Amino acid sequence: MTENRLLKFWAGIALIAILNLIIFDLIILRAPDTLQVQYTPDDAYYYLSLARNFVRFHNWTFDAGFSLTTGFHPLWAYVLVLFYGIFQPTTDGFVRISLILSSVLTLTSALILFWKGWKYQQPFILASLTALICTRNVLINSVSGVEWPLVTLIIVLFCVTFIEKFSTRTGKILLFILGLLGSTARADFGLLAFSIFLSSLILWKWGKNSEYLKASASGLMGAMIGVGIVFLHNYLFTGLALQSSALMKSHWMKGEINFYPLFLGGVGLLFLLFIPIFSGNLMKKMQVSDMQYLLGLSAFFAWIGYSIFYSKNSDIQPWYSANILFSVFMFFCLLWYAIQHGRLAKYQFMPHILFIGIFAVIFSRTFIKTYPVNEHSSEWIHQQAFLEAGKYLHDHSLDGKVGAWNAGIVNYYQGGEVVNLDGLVNNDIYAFAIKDSSFDYLQKENIRYVIDFDVMFKDYVLKRSGYDDPRLTESLMPIKSFGKYPVTGNLTLYEIGKIK
Repeated sequence: MTENRLLKFWAGIALIAILNLIIFDLIILRAPDTLQVQYTPDDAYYYLSLARNFVRFHNWTFDAGFSLTTGFHPLWAYVLVLFYGIFQPTTDGFVRISLILSSVLTLTSALILFWKGWKYQQPFILASLTALICTRNVLINSVSGVEWPLVTLIIVLFCVTFIEKFSTRTGKILLFILGLLGSTARADFGLLAFSIFLSSLILWKWGKNSEYLKASASGLMGAMIGVGIVFLHNYLFTGLALQSSALMKSHWMKGEINFYPLFLGGVGLLFLLFIPIFSGNLMKKMQVSDMQYLLGLSAFFAWIGYSIFYSKNSDIQPWYSANILFSVFMFFCLLWYAIQHGRLAKYQFMPHILFIGIFAVIFSRTFIKTYPVNEHSSEWIHQQAFLEAGKYLHDHSLDGKVGAWNAGIVNYYQGGEVVNLDGLVNNDIYAFAIKDSSFDYLQKENIRYVIDFDVMFKDYVLKRSGYDDPRLTESLMPIKSFGKYPVTGNLTLYEIGKIK
């Protein structure tokens, strides 16, 4: 089989993977709200409520002005504000707009990588792309309604610009702009920009092209200024520069370490050990270009950096994967290249056979777990109860404020007035949480009702948020239940009675 035929083969496989992505997205976009909420994270509805309330109140409030918040990434929020302000959609219509935007952004990223693989006639780019977009993580995030698709597109554009235009003035300007946008899309984007800068610095120290260093410095400078813009934005609106969600998650950890990200980091390191085994004396023969070496080193630094960074986060969510996809993609590319040009170079079809196997395993596993798209294969089956509760609260006015820990869906469908109790989108909670007196916040603000699943009333959950107070559990009087699920238990609306 000629190289041209192999390229066409992988182009066909990549197009099948992209088609699968499109089909899945269309199914979710056309699904009723009872199914959409099972595939869309609760955090997506935080963004929707924030954007809707910003248009109404001209401030960043989750609960219609009851409190202010910095617990979000601004760029995606402003994109949603723009679309809500222009189209003034219905409740269901705004959800679909956010999902369409997510799908289009994700598809754009995939098509850019596909085009680059075809343009440069590099089947390893097409094969690595295929392996990535066949994962369930990418499928779910492609219609997530959170910042993941936007961050992913910025990363793709950042890397493509660095590879193709690092030596030009235009390229350096674009990298600065993309670095700035990256940090406003997700504050930890700068770690990726720093990884590329550090790798460029090492190559510069080895006497390589100084343009790598200049270009990466432009991107890093943009990322740093982007973080500064986020801090300034937060302070101007709320008087608090830091993200409330970051403060709360740091408080939840209480100095402990989440070993899961470190475990993934270790797995990545073990994977990298196979590269020199396959490649042999590849580096000595200088068959790896400076750019390829720089990107591989950057992937290594980024992987380790994010593993350590997320080890301080108690709740690792699927949409946190955007920044590390660069590393995963590069690891696939490195593996292909090492096999093709290293010790196994005489076996021409070895990388193709290996990646066909990788594709078959990933695609079949994802297909089995994803189709048919229904509640049995959904990511968050319990969230349909949130939807029911939100609509109930919209139709039944209560004589007091309602609070919830997982408040995204409930708040959005209620109309935007449910108070967030875990502090992720409520700046006022933090001062009480760090003193383990969050129940006093409920009393102070006269929040008379709370709604959430049984699991949220476990001792360890209440303790980390500062609600481990017998006054809370003893005063709760159940009013209505909305559904029971194996892991989360009942979703129940409670009234907070008089304290005995």
